[in-house]
Amino acid sequence: MLTGITATILAISFAVRASQLPKTPYCGFKAITGKPCPGCGLTRSFCAISHGRLGKAWDYNPFGFPLYVLTAFFMVFPWVNRLWMGLGRGIQRTRIAVWLPVTLVAAMWIYGTVRLLTGGGPPAH
Repeated sequence: MLTGITATILAISFAVRASQLPKTPYCGFKAITGKPCPGCGLTRSFCAISHGRLGKAWDYNPFGFPLYVLTAFFMVFPWVNRLWMGLGRGIQRTRIAVWLPVTLVAAMWIYGTVRLLTGGGPPAH
């Protein structure tokens, strides 16, 4: 099921350009406060990465890059795990599946806090 979800996310990001997304914020936090949350700009970042606009993707949200890689990884993981049977066990043994998401979320919150305090945010389009 996760493979289908991640494949759909990536397919949509290839089908839609960041400039084609509505200019109204999807984010409830931003709609209420006018300030960006840590995840603001991720949708546009994914679309920009899929279309090779890496500088724009960084401007929208730099965390689009590691999340894009993780999304692609989760899409192909079942097939890669079949080829290298020990991969799943190795991931469990290193506990990377636990500490990597926690570290990524913590870093996003720190980034989001700094962005709030400095008045920065993703470009509107």
